[in-house]
Amino acid sequence: MTPERHQRVKSLFAAACELPAAERSAFLNQQCAGDEDLRREVEALLGFDSDPADGLKTPVLGASLATVLGARPRKTV
Repeated sequence: MTPERHQRVKSLFAAACELPAAERSAFLNQQCAGDEDLRREVEALLGFDSDPADGLKTPVLGASLATVLGARPRKTV
């Protein structure tokens, strides 16, 4: 992934997280403008973010995603 693409995914993910879940699909339709790969990348992150217990099957995956996104890891109990 190019640095520009990474930044675009990161930016869209952050913006989508600020929206209510019901508005995200329309937002991604508009912002991704037919770029299905871009949409899938953002939706994958949104899916992981929505239920970290399901997405965090392997601790390395969670740490890597947090590092890539510049996010702080969530504490799980």
